[in-house]
Amino acid sequence: MWCNVRILFGVGTGLGTGFGVFKLRQSSAENQMKSPFSLAVPPQEDIRRLHKCPYLSWDYNWDRRAKLKKDANGNLTIDDSKNAKLRRYLILINDCHYVNNEESDAPSMTALGESQAQALVRFLVDWLGWEEWLPNTTIVHSPLKRSRKLAKIISKEMATIPVRELELLEEGLPTARSPPPMDDPVSPNKVHTDYPRMEAGFRALFYRPAPTQKEQSVEIVLAHPNVIRYFVCRALQLPPEAFSRFSLKHASMTRIEIFGNGVVNVVSVGDTGYLTPDKFTFGEIEAVLPVL
Repeated sequence: MWCNVRILFGVGTGLGTGFGVFKLRQSSAENQMKSPFSLAVPPQEDIRRLHKCPYLSWDYNWDRRAKLKKDANGNLTIDDSKNAKLRRYLILINDCHYVNNEESDAPSMTALGESQAQALVRFLVDWLGWEEWLPNTTIVHSPLKRSRKLAKIISKEMATIPVRELELLEEGLPTARSPPPMDDPVSPNKVHTDYPRMEAGFRALFYRPAPTQKEQSVEIVLAHPNVIRYFVCRALQLPPEAFSRFSLKHASMTRIEIFGNGVVNVVSVGDTGYLTPDKFTFGEIEAVLPVL
């Protein structure tokens, strides 16, 4: 009798444990199904959910310069046969180490900043010369003193390159930061004035090559951290609020290429391979901080 009771108890315990494990796995699977990035979700379901995100669908006519044609149904569509076969290259260069003294007559770029600029120029001359792009290169710089100084340093070594100033490249605050910083409240008035100017700067520089373009073109853009980060987000059709989620070292280079069909490729962001570690700096600082 007692033996039968033990057997029945063991069977009941086993069934109960098995049922509990089954329910636990079922609950886990249900939770995974709720996540759009779960491995338990079938691939087609993953894609359907992810495509609800507005930033996953690429707008090929983002610059409104695509050549259009009518399809068989009379609807306008992009005429790919008229796309340029070449690319436009944009080299966005951040400030070299500086003191923020725009209101004074004192030099803005520090001795360390000039050392960074010289290393940058040596790289540009070697790289652009090797690519044979120097004849098709132009320099566009911000109106701030530190950008004017950098433009002079570069043009001294690359004297044949045209140089022009673009007021739209002045530093500013394009939008509220997300996530917001705790110790730096956003001024709505500043965003209200800076955003339209910085967006106009983006539209002035970022566009696909024209079908009539015969050679590769390179524009060296001397700008500032917020400007460059905002341009990167806009070029990739990402939320502009993300501009504050990454940082740029002084004298760093961000390379972007724009294809004739409207595709944009960011080759590098904040590249400083031409600088030695003792020249790595951020922000408006005097001391050299090690970058880990």
